[in-house]
Amino acid sequence: MKTAVNLGKKGEATVHRYLQLSPNNCLAIGVLFPDGAIGYHTSPGIQADSLFDIGSISKTFTAQVILKLVSEKKLSLSDSVDAFLPLPKGVYPTIEMLLTHTAGYKHLTPVEITVPSLLIKSYARANVYRGIQEKAVIEALSKRNHTRARGYSYSDFAYAILAVVANRITGKNIMTLLQELIDDYRMKNTHVISTDNRVKSNLNGHIIPPWDWESNNPYLASGGISSTICDMMIYAKAQVEQPYTFTKLAQQRCKSSLNRKGTTDTCLGWHTYKRSNQCWHVGGVGTFRTSMIFNAKAKCAIVVMGNAKGKKSANVHFLAKLLYSEMKRHHITMKELVND
Repeated sequence: MKTAVNLGKKGEATVHRYLQLSPNNCLAIGVLFPDGAIGYHTSPGIQADSLFDIGSISKTFTAQVILKLVSEKKLSLSDSVDAFLPLPKGVYPTIEMLLTHTAGYKHLTPVEITVPSLLIKSYARANVYRGIQEKAVIEALSKRNHTRARGYSYSDFAYAILAVVANRITGKNIMTLLQELIDDYRMKNTHVISTDNRVKSNLNGHIIPPWDWESNNPYLASGGISSTICDMMIYAKAQVEQPYTFTKLAQQRCKSSLNRKGTTDTCLGWHTYKRSNQCWHVGGVGTFRTSMIFNAKAKCAIVVMGNAKGKKSANVHFLAKLLYSEMKRHHITMKELVND
């Protein structure tokens, strides 16, 4: 038995618009209310335990793996990565710069690894990071030393580097470290390198296979986790309640992001807004999209999971922001208990 929610007129209309884009589109939505109640809304054919790829929200887990090592004094945010990796002489980014996407690396860095795969497969159709191992990440990093901090530039490569660093410190690959963190949060239906029962990815009305991974691929740190809406609400509630030191550290605003233009800042594991207590992250892998917004001070959260890119306002992050606003206005309400 799971508690359903009434999403209100605006929420229902936006959900309808998303689902009407294709008969294969589907959604799973979770709401954490300030009183601690959790409610769900799922599209037809989707259950509270349906498994979605969460894409780059995996980075928030990786950040907490790293911050757990920081809390255990096994590394420092100010440490340069060449303290842990076999790199030629140069000036390399710090752990904090990698966590906050201020190391200057671009999203699909390194081009010599990702571009050939991207041209052959396309990002939506297949995993452009498949086959990458630690050696390739270290070699790419050795060609990209720099002498100063850069502005914000979102990067999968930065988190692959963090995965290699974590391995060198602990002797465990990132798949193992992420699964240990997932177990800490008691997310029993969340997986690194998922089983085959994931929701299918929808590309322009056509069903395509979800991404597949190898267990030793450091890019798992950037997007290798799959989860259910129930487990993601466990995760969201944990971010609100902050049960561990590293959970709270992940929400710490970063000085390195204070000069970033616009209204957003970065935390050590999340994004945030300059004049808000909200933390958020968006994940996209293949055509899957997931958005999480939470507010630890207000004790509330929204999670939206979908299997398609969406168009214009009919996408999961727009929907998550709209639902967060509607929840604050008390336009989202609980329904009676219903069967899954």
